[in-house]
Amino acid sequence: MSTACYTYVSEISTPESRGFLQALGPICASFGILLTYTLGYYIRWSTVALISVTFGIFSMVTIHFLPESPGYLLKNNRTAEGFEVYLWFRRNNVIAQQEIDSYHENLKQNKNDGTAWKEAYLSPQTVKPFFILVILFLLQEFSGIYTLLFYAVSFFEETDLNIDDYISSIIVGIIRFTMSIVA
Repeated sequence: MSTACYTYVSEISTPESRGFLQALGPICASFGILLTYTLGYYIRWSTVALISVTFGIFSMVTIHFLPESPGYLLKNNRTAEGFEVYLWFRRNNVIAQQEIDSYHENLKQNKNDGTAWKEAYLSPQTVKPFFILVILFLLQEFSGIYTLLFYAVSFFEETDLNIDDYISSIIVGIIRFTMSIVA
């Protein structure tokens, strides 16, 4: 669902706020981990799980009240509906029309460009960032961070530190949250 959310946010946000809104995903995930560790210190794990699932249920319910993606509507020749969605988000007729015009201009430019999709996907401007991201993803996956996050308390129980296992987990959550803000 997060991929769909990123796409939706990129389509409905203004160019000025798009980067900030896209950066909120990892920050919110890190905050959620910190919140889970902190709640786990005070209450039973089953209650923490119940609290955590309410966020997912809330998201599933609220997503049904959001309008369809304007990019999807415009791509399917539903321009009037796309305009209404942009108007709902922008609250300004002129800006909404500019968004529609910009979308159609980009579409026309992409059709007139004549660049084959193979050339676009195999160009150095695409291949190099793609492989950098693949390497970063692999390093993240194989670094063991998710194992540490999921089993933090158990991990710290085995280390025999002089600090409480749950407090150690909260410290990991604080560091992760802080670094995701810095990043």
